Amino acid sequence: MLRIRLRRTGKKHQPHYRLVIAEHTAPIKGKFIAVVGHYNPRSKELVLKQDEILKWLDTGAQPSNTVAKLLVRDGMKHAQIKIRLHPESTKKSAETAPKEKTEMSAEPQRQKKLDAKKIDSKEEKESAKAEKIEPSESK
Repeated sequence: MLRIRLRRTGKKHQPHYRLVIAEHTAPIKGKFIAVVGHYNPRSKELVLKQDEILKWLDTGAQPSNTVAKLLVRDGMKHAQIKIRLHPESTKKSAETAPKEKTEMSAEPQRQKKLDAKKIDSKEEKESAKAEKIEPSESK
């Protein structure tokens, strides 16, 4: 089965990808049949040979997930362009559902702690004053 997939080129920390047609069993850096475009993720530049891509899609080539997303983003429409989701991301169970955030953000929490310390220190001062006053009143 033929695949339309990305093949990394470019320097270290400067990725650049070619969109290539390759056999699905071929290694990523291995042989490919044709180059049908290129993609620069740093500048989001995408150049496609749309007529060639459509020809390969008609002959049965399947795009990888990433390539399918790029083709959809570029506005290409074809029956073979389907974005497949991973099974884990399609589950809608209580375990994977996002939990509501009941905690406060860091700043209000910090302020709440400071207020609690002030109240504690005020109570301690008042209790210390009361203790000092009590012995003098009993005399």
